[in-house]
Formats: sequence, structure tokens, C-alpha cells
Amino acid sequence: MTNDDPSSIYPDPTLLERLGGRETVWRIVDAFYDHVETDPELRPLFPESLQRGRNMQKLFLEEWLGGAPLYSQLGATRSGMQSAHYRFVITKQAAGRWLHHMGNALQECNVAPELVAEIMAALGPLARLTVNDGESFDRVQEVLVLAARGDLAAVQEAVERSPRLVSQRGTTGRTLLWEATRRGHREIVAFLLQQHGADVNAPGGAPVMVTPYALARTRGHDDLADDLLAHGAVVDVFTAAYLGDTERLTALLDDDPTRVNSLQPAEDVNPVTPLHYAVNGGQLDAAKLLIDRGAEVEVHTATLLSWAASQGRNDMIELLRAPGPRFFRRSLGRSPWGRS
Repeated sequence: MTNDDPSSIYPDPTLLERLGGRETVWRIVDAFYDHVETDPELRPLFPESLQRGRNMQKLFLEEWLGGAPLYSQLGATRSGMQSAHYRFVITKQAAGRWLHHMGNALQECNVAPELVAEIMAALGPLARLTVNDGESFDRVQEVLVLAARGDLAAVQEAVERSPRLVSQRGTTGRTLLWEATRRGHREIVAFLLQQHGADVNAPGGAPVMVTPYALARTRGHDDLADDLLAHGAVVDVFTAAYLGDTERLTALLDDDPTRVNSLQPAEDVNPVTPLHYAVNGGQLDAAKLLIDRGAEVEVHTATLLSWAASQGRNDMIELLRAPGPRFFRRSLGRSPWGRS
């Protein structure tokens, strides 16, 4: 994981216009992919044919810089895209190479130095969020199964042999700590936290990624939840919404009203806001609070209504369809990698 400020992964929405619009963005992406095609370290992380990657990257970068949400709208029809990168062993060096090629592409397209610096400052944290190096993906999946079974000895042996397993992620972004918490294996959780410094706040799961703390509370593992709090678990706006903790949610929104439409930085394709967490968690009061505070509804209506319908929550459906002011802001994609 990274200590980068999540808010720094979203640039100033005026960047696209200042950069010169779509034509400039597309030239940048083509230049970037020309570099990737000849890079032996990065090329295996991209599809066999780079054309689709070029097209998707153009939509992503245009949207990320302040353009229309075409990338997000396309990604919204796909499931599991937010964790696509966890299937690959992406090293810090690979993330650095990615940033190096993007910086070169910006310069080759005669982007002003001050704009290059601004774009790269925002891209840096985003690229580093994809780092998932260590054991192979198959091995990560195997050890996740051991954690799910509660096999403390086997998990200890695997982690002692390869400590990076602690921070690696499997499908839907699951870590060993997340999986052990989900199954209520307190001894494994303690081992990972106390002896290997596992990231207590690394989220996982789908369709929204929740922290181990949120997972523990929703599954009734209150002893584990208390352990996680003692080790630094943070109840942020997403967790508070998911758990229906309206007192904490109110305090967070009072402190910073812009949190109402903040985007979950762990998601790398679809824009996911606190309202998504409230609806997915079935928390009507939290959803009402967020909407009253200005949560965007219109741009996310299809997804939110689908979740509410799958839960049989007519009350939530009525809330989401209720007439009244709705707030629209641009949706952002997430992934800087060609595989998305």
C-alpha cells in the first residue's frame, strides 16, 4: 500500500482544457503506448494487442483530466474491473517505468513543463496504488484459502517464507488480513497485525471494497473489530456510510462537507461514493443523510437502483427515485494501466 494522500490522485478538472483538449490527450496516449511496446518489463502487463489498450487509455485519461465520463460509463457495465490489476505482479520498478514513459510522452507532445509537473504529481500516487509485487497470483490465492480455513501454522509458514504475501492482494482485492477477518480467525489476524504489520485499512471485496473493520462489524466479529480499532483501523466516510453509523457520518460531513461526494481511491474503474456504500450496506438512514447533504444521485442511479432492487429494498428505491434537487459532477475512472 501507499501513504499517498488519496485526494491527490484526482487532478484539477480544468486540466483537460488547459492541456489542449481531446486531440492532445490522444497524441499523448499514442506516444506512451509506443514506449510501452518496446519496454520488456512493462509489455507483459498489457494485452497481446495494444490497440484496445490505447483506446481505453484515451478515454480514461481524457476523463481523468476533466472530460466526459465515457470511460466510467463503459466500465460500469463490467463487474470486477476495479481489481483487475491484482492478477498481475506489478513491482515498484514497473510503476516507475510506467510513470517514466508517461512523463516522456507528455514532453514529446510539447506539453508545458508546469502542466507536466502537475499531471505527474497526480499520476504518481495512482500508479503506486497498483503495486502488488511478491509471489505469483496463484500462490496468493492458495494462501488466502489457508487464511480462510483458519490454518494458522500454514499461514505463518507461508508468510515467514515470503513476507510480501502480507501486502499482496487476490481476487477483489482481498488481503490475508481481510480474509482472516471475514472468517473470524482472530489468531491469524493477531499474527498478521502484530508480527508483520499488515495494513489494517486495506479494503477488499465487491461490489464495493470494505475495510477489515467494516467487514468485522457486519459479520458480528465484534472482538475482531475492537482489535482492529486498537491497531489503527479508521472509520472513514465510506465505512461510516456502509455501517449506518450516522453519528460518525454526520461528524465527518460537518468537518468537511466535500466528503459527501468523495471517490473511493481503492476503486480503479467505477466512481464509488459514500452513497454507494450506504446503499450497498442497506443503510437507509445513512443514504438519506448523504442525499440531504448533497450526494450525487442522478449519475449513479442505474447502479444504486440495481443494488437496492437486489436487496428487495423498496424503501431505498423510493428514496433514490424521490423528486428533488440532484447534483451532477463528472465521474472519474481509476486505472492508469493498459489492462483496464
